[in-house]
Amino acid sequence: MAAAAVLFAAAILLSVRKKTGGEWLSREDTSALRGVMAIFILFVHLPDVCSFLNENYAATFEPFIFQGHLAVGLFFALSGYGLALSAEKGFSGFFRRRFFEVLLPYFLCNLVFLFAIRAGGQEVGMLDMLGSWFTGDPMVTYSWYVVTQLIFYVFFYIAFRCFNGRAMKIAALYIFVSVYMRWAPRFGWPLVTTRGCFCFVLGASVGALKREIDMILARRKTGLLLAVSGVLFLISHVLYFAVPLIKETPLFDGSSVFFVVFIFLLNRVFVLAPPFFHVLGKCSLEIYLYQNLAFILMRRVFVMLGSDNVFAYACASIAFAAAGAAAVHFAYGAVKGLLVKFPVFQDKST
Repeated sequence: MAAAAVLFAAAILLSVRKKTGGEWLSREDTSALRGVMAIFILFVHLPDVCSFLNENYAATFEPFIFQGHLAVGLFFALSGYGLALSAEKGFSGFFRRRFFEVLLPYFLCNLVFLFAIRAGGQEVGMLDMLGSWFTGDPMVTYSWYVVTQLIFYVFFYIAFRCFNGRAMKIAALYIFVSVYMRWAPRFGWPLVTTRGCFCFVLGASVGALKREIDMILARRKTGLLLAVSGVLFLISHVLYFAVPLIKETPLFDGSSVFFVVFIFLLNRVFVLAPPFFHVLGKCSLEIYLYQNLAFILMRRVFVMLGSDNVFAYACASIAFAAAGAAAVHFAYGAVKGLLVKFPVFQDKST
């Protein structure tokens, strides 16, 4: 696992280029960040999966492995950022776009998992699948993030459509997300479903105030701001582990927020060159959705081969998850191309 992580780090370093111009947090740059975080998430979940090779493996790596709430926080931030930029052009087709971008791919993935579970001999039906979305523990493993993101889309729409002035929009969104973080566990949702959620508000704020932030940053030394945000991230991340109350109450956790601030500022200095992480970014949703299915299939292959090589399993699982996600993304593009021809899915405003 450690060797696989070193290869991942080397791939990032080899892709880093000094930013020489162009838009800050451009679509290309945010896509690359999604690609990095998609692989980041695979490393978060691999130790648990590798326990079939060594039952103590997850416990051994837990204190040292990348922390998932940081990756999820950046995903949320990029989502909020993109929504805020899109909202400047209006809200026509807002839910239609979300349907094609997230909800339909997620529903189709649920059908795949439903078929796989039934093939394994477990009696589950469509209602069980749909009902799992409302429990905080969806049938598609790890997909609580997608369900939460769909909820945040509704929050964003209400806040940015129904309130006047950017300050009021952001304040309303902050209140909505805070209420969700406070009350979701009370309805039985796992605590993990509230990790990194404030980053969605942060991303939306950056998107809504981007021109003003650009002007402020143009008058400041980015290096100093990077250092300050990096130190704040390290302090808050240490507190995340050292103070039980912070880990148990995500409302008090600032590590994911400062991590996102650091990454956003870093994008003013460095970018990831095409094509590797940019390609992964385009199918990052599929990587997230189908990762556990890839882990399970690879595990069966390694058991069949009688291999207990953790490095080989980690590399094979990541490669298979990425390649499979790219294939699913391509197939979904074809399905979407057919669906958009139906009048019900066409944007009446164009």
